[in-house]
Amino acid sequence: MEPEPFTSALIQGVALLLVVRALDLWEREPLKLLALLALWGAAGATAIAAPGNAAVEAVLSPDVAVVFGPAISAPIVEELAKGAALLAVFLASGWVARRIGVAEFDGPVDGMVYGAAVGLGFAFAENNVYFLNEAYETGNLVAGLQVLELREGFLNLQTLSHGVYSAAFGAGLGLATWSRTPGARIGFPLLGLALAMALHALHNGLISLVLASRYGLDTTAAAFRGEPLPADVADRMTATVNGVGRTLELIDYALIAAFLAGIVVWVRYQRRVMAFELAAERDDGLLTREEYDLVSRYGRRLAHYLRLLLAGRLHELRSVHAAHQQLAELAFLKWRIRTVGGDTAAVDRQRARVRALRA
Repeated sequence: MEPEPFTSALIQGVALLLVVRALDLWEREPLKLLALLALWGAAGATAIAAPGNAAVEAVLSPDVAVVFGPAISAPIVEELAKGAALLAVFLASGWVARRIGVAEFDGPVDGMVYGAAVGLGFAFAENNVYFLNEAYETGNLVAGLQVLELREGFLNLQTLSHGVYSAAFGAGLGLATWSRTPGARIGFPLLGLALAMALHALHNGLISLVLASRYGLDTTAAAFRGEPLPADVADRMTATVNGVGRTLELIDYALIAAFLAGIVVWVRYQRRVMAFELAAERDDGLLTREEYDLVSRYGRRLAHYLRLLLAGRLHELRSVHAAHQQLAELAFLKWRIRTVGGDTAAVDRQRARVRALRA
């Protein structure tokens, strides 16, 4: 077997990152920042996860560690390690927004996209760590690649699931940017982090929980260690694993569907914000009625971009796209100040940026 699975995993990871970014239609996040977050997930978070997981599992009893260790340590250590990068971006964005009025982390969609980027990077690295470990322990590259293929699976479930967990914390941070009270600004991120850990624990521990409840912790621990068991018990445990595994796969797909549905709901809401906030700018002459219709309807924007691209008017395409991005920033800035407060002078500065681009 050639090492296509490794190449496929890399291509899928990059493609998924671009797709997630594209889901934020109105105010896409900087690609460089998403790449840095994915790199943190792949390098920084995984570097923390290995010793962190080992330290947590070391304080557990041997049977609990072998059966429930990954369901206890990974949700805590890995979600905190991935979340550290999200928290850093959140704090840095708030600092910038207070000074110049431009927020790169503004709302749950931004948080979900940033969180997915960290999770995708982490999962890509984790999957390949399993590949390398299996290849090293067995001395068989084919066995390692088979493990990689198993972890990737249809639609890359392992990678997508990590993106969903981190996106839950990102959504909590995003909701904090829309909150007026200190309690909500703290509570939403904590709720998002708790949800990320709970979903991760469910994924890692559901099979172990069902096995231990049906066959006992001692028997389950013996099975996990590879110790011989009576044939009938081993057969029944295998059937249980297969049944719960199918249920868990359905849960994973449902979570991914919920993630996509959440982004769709927020994007539709953002469209209404754009239409409402820019209507006043249209009436004041910052943009024409034709420009307003174009910038507030994404299908028309894409069609206009395509016409410019096919006509070879690349410089105009870049200028128009940049102006649309700044108009989106203006709309969401006005909405944020009107909803949660802020420096109204930032709105005038943003209008000046739009005028400068259009000039």
